[in-house]
Amino acid sequence: MPVFRLQVPRPPVRHQKLPGFTLIELLVVIAIIAILAAILFPVFAQARAKARQTQNLSNLRQIGLGILQYVQDYDEAMVPYLVPRVGGGTVWWHGETTPNPSAPPAFVYRRENGLIQPYMKNADIQDDPSASDLPSSFAAGWVNGNLVPAYGTNQVAFRQDYFVGTVRMPLLPLSLSEVQEPASTMVMADAVNAVSPGSLSRSFFLAAPWSPVRPPWSPSAVFADNSGAPQGVSSPRLHARHGGNVACALWFDGHVSSVRPQYRPVGSSANNDLRRAKFIGELSPVSLPATITEADPQLPMYNYYFALDKTTGI
Repeated sequence: MPVFRLQVPRPPVRHQKLPGFTLIELLVVIAIIAILAAILFPVFAQARAKARQTQNLSNLRQIGLGILQYVQDYDEAMVPYLVPRVGGGTVWWHGETTPNPSAPPAFVYRRENGLIQPYMKNADIQDDPSASDLPSSFAAGWVNGNLVPAYGTNQVAFRQDYFVGTVRMPLLPLSLSEVQEPASTMVMADAVNAVSPGSLSRSFFLAAPWSPVRPPWSPSAVFADNSGAPQGVSSPRLHARHGGNVACALWFDGHVSSVRPQYRPVGSSANNDLRRAKFIGELSPVSLPATITEADPQLPMYNYYFALDKTTGI
């Protein structure tokens, strides 16, 4: 028997129009996002810069541990700045240069073969991550010359062979016992080569405000204030490249810290004014005058962070 079903007609479906954003509301949201981005982006940049500074301090601390282990193994003799390499080239504290058989360039630089590398086992940590874009004056002369570290060493502490005329004198290593106050004597710090203030490059050393124009351990050492000159071994080189205009430093007792450069008075020289604009100054616990003379009673304080003898400043 057929079954008949009653079909009830359904009401027509009404498509409701969903509410949307008005143009004004969209513009308000976009404006809020833009304001938040303008506020947060500098914060993120500061956070990244702070992270690089923290990494730099950690790298310096590891270098300090490597140096202290070297000193223990060599009867408290400080690691030298460099030593001649058998077969040609040089072994530096931070790497090695060997003759390049396919010159030019004349040398090949290998940072994994430095004097303290046996104690560190990691060549990547002996540089400042904030100086990655800082060129090296050795980039053209050495293969891999751009990999030299951007740290300047205490010129008084890192010794090397020197010459008297054409005669090479043997290395006179610094003994750790010569350092009167290890916690107040700098080993190395962030530096740039400021020979030409308008063009910066990586620097191998840092000099005290009253500095030798020849090696301080040499019998012919002559001290002078060369801060205002466009070139010279005592040109200011401490580079405040981290947030808050600070540099990072390693000290002889192994601790690390952030330091602020001292600048010569504005107008003391055009070169010093150019360096100040690029945050390049000198490491000293006190303010520095326009010119330093040997008779200045404050000389020991000007050189305090470099000097082995804190009473004389040398």
